[in-house]
Amino acid sequence: MRSALRRPSPALVIACLALLAALAGTGVASVKIVQRSSNIGVMHVKDVFLPGISSGGGIASCPRGARATGGGAYLEGQPSHDDHIVDSEPAVPDKINGFRPLLGGYATTWHATYYNADANQRRLHVWVICTA
Repeated sequence: MRSALRRPSPALVIACLALLAALAGTGVASVKIVQRSSNIGVMHVKDVFLPGISSGGGIASCPRGARATGGGAYLEGQPSHDDHIVDSEPAVPDKINGFRPLLGGYATTWHATYYNADANQRRLHVWVICTA
């Protein structure tokens, strides 16, 4: 009885080799893009204390030469239904107000303002994710 398996055609062999080479090249490229010594995605946190029943904010800054790619804030302590974030935005340093919202270019800080509805002082954590 003859076997049902046939030898693959030369076109199929070449197509499989091309697919293998393409997948291997993509794997090598994804490993080489981000090196371990890079500062991609480094988070910097700034803590600020907010008095009870008030709003306040904080600014988390990237180190010199890095830019902000994201950020946010978290109000620590017993949550209240009236707690709310007033703003959370990329910013650049400003000598008058400490920050100004980013209108163009690269942000180097992240600014957040929160309303603390609790009567007690609470800690506001503002963070920024920086890249070199």
